[in-house]
Amino acid sequence: MENLINLQNYVSANDIHNSLENELIDIKDGQYKVYFEWVKPTLSEMTVDVQARKMDIAQLKKATAEILRKNGYWGRFIEEAWYDEDQQAISIFVGS
Repeated sequence: MENLINLQNYVSANDIHNSLENELIDIKDGQYKVYFEWVKPTLSEMTVDVQARKMDIAQLKKATAEILRKNGYWGRFIEEAWYDEDQQAISIFVGS
C-alpha cells in the first residue's frame, strides 16, 4: 500500500511552470540534483543536465515535480534557481 500514489498530491512535470528569466546558472557543466527547502527540505533523485551554464528546463520541471510530490508543497511556479554549495545541488524557490 505504501507504493500507491496519493492522487491528491500528484504533480507531473506538465503541472510545473517555468517562471525563470532564463535557464542560465553559474555552475560548471555536469548533472545536479535539485533541492527545495520549503515545508520539508527535499533533494531530488532526478538530475538536471547543465551545459554551457544552461539548465535543461524539461529535466528541472521533472525534478521539481518529484520534489513537490514528496513534500506536499502546493506551489507550481519555479521562480528562482541557484547553485547551493552546502547541498551540492541546484536550489529552487517555488511559488504558488
